[in-house]
Amino acid sequence: MTNNPYPIQIKKRILFKIVSGFVWIVAISLIVAIFSLTIAVYTAIILSVLVILGMLRSLLYLNSIEYSLDNKNFTFCGGVISRFEKVLPYSKIQHVIIYESFWQRVLGLASVSIETARESGFAPNAYGQQNTVQIRTGPFIPDLNTEEAEKLKNYIISISNTKYKQVAGV
Repeated sequence: MTNNPYPIQIKKRILFKIVSGFVWIVAISLIVAIFSLTIAVYTAIILSVLVILGMLRSLLYLNSIEYSLDNKNFTFCGGVISRFEKVLPYSKIQHVIIYESFWQRVLGLASVSIETARESGFAPNAYGQQNTVQIRTGPFIPDLNTEEAEKLKNYIISISNTKYKQVAGV
């Protein structure tokens, strides 16, 4: 995909994973060290391996995500072990939502979610039970700079509203 005007900020996410992983390792190791020094060493080693695997998984996944904007469609693809590709016509897009977690705000990042009528809201489960809720989501682009996330949202909304304005009765 060639038209990816707003790059995903992978370095900031990995830096966050390293810092938060280190904090978790130290905190849990200190708690376990109170009870036994031998167990604390093994716990620190196991947690370090898990943090490193989590960082690798995040790095691979974030490197795999691509999206493209063209004249008619928004294309989103990615995946590490299994791949996916989703093509959304601008005429079907209903909502563009910006999410900012606490840590994303600290790092100056935001995520963008794009939804159509099929992918937003609630639906009954596979067995037809109305009281069981499944939330469907559309493409989710993580970790853009806050300003770029806002620009992307405004761009998608402007194209879907101007080129594909809904006409009553059609």
